[in-house]
Amino acid sequence: MITSISQEKERFDKIVQSFESCSKHSSAIAFDAYLCAAARENLNAIAALQGKPLFDLSSLYDEYKDELPIFQSITADLTELMDYSAANKEYTDYLGQIFHRLQANSKQAGQFFTPSSLGRLTANVVDDADYIRKAIAAKGYIKLAEPACGSGSMLLGYVSKIAKLGYNPQQVLLIDAWDIDQKCVNMCYLQLNLYGLRAAVTHGDTLANKVYAKHHTLMYILNGAIPEIRGDYDAR
Repeated sequence: MITSISQEKERFDKIVQSFESCSKHSSAIAFDAYLCAAARENLNAIAALQGKPLFDLSSLYDEYKDELPIFQSITADLTELMDYSAANKEYTDYLGQIFHRLQANSKQAGQFFTPSSLGRLTANVVDDADYIRKAIAAKGYIKLAEPACGSGSMLLGYVSKIAKLGYNPQQVLLIDAWDIDQKCVNMCYLQLNLYGLRAAVTHGDTLANKVYAKHHTLMYILNGAIPEIRGDYDAR
C-alpha cells in the first residue's frame, strides 16, 4: 500500500525501471506491447462476463514470454499507484508520464501528452462548480466528451475536479473518449478502466466520424445499462 508522495515516486520509478529492464526489446517497444496486452486482458475479462468473443493474445504472449512476469508486476504496481491517487482525489495520468520518461514519444507523430498538472488546471476553467452541481442535480450525472483523448490526462483532470467537489466520479460521470491512435486508445482505456470509471473509449477518427472499435469499461457495463442513461449517452 502506498501512503506517501515519496512512496508514490518510488513505485513510479520502479515501473519505469521495469520497462528499462526488458532485455530482448527496447523499453519503448516493451511499453507498446504492455499497453496492448494489458488493455486486451482488461477487455477479455469484461467480454468473458458477457459471453462475448475474446481477443487472441497467444502470439503476443509468445513473442513477449520473457517479459510477461515483468508486465504482471507493472500492472500490480500501477493499480496501487491509482488507488493512492484516487484516494487523494488526484487522478493522475501515470501512463502518459511513463511514456515520456521512457522517451517513447515520437516528434514525427506529434505525440506530446498533457502533464497531469496542466490537465487539472484546464479542468478548473472548463466548467465552474455551480454548473457541475446543477447538471448533476438535474440528471444525476454529467457527461464528458473528449475527441482526442491521448493518454487521458485532460479527462483525469476533470475527474479530479469532480472528486474534489465531493462527488464520487464512478457514480456521476460518463466519459466519451476518442482517439485515432491505437496506443492512445490503449493508454486511455486502461487507465479509465483501472480507475473504475464509467466510459466508452473509441478508436476512431472524430473528424471523419469513422469508428474502428469501441470499448466500454467494466463500470460502464455494470452501470451504463440503465435505459435513460444509456439512451442519452449513446445518442449522437
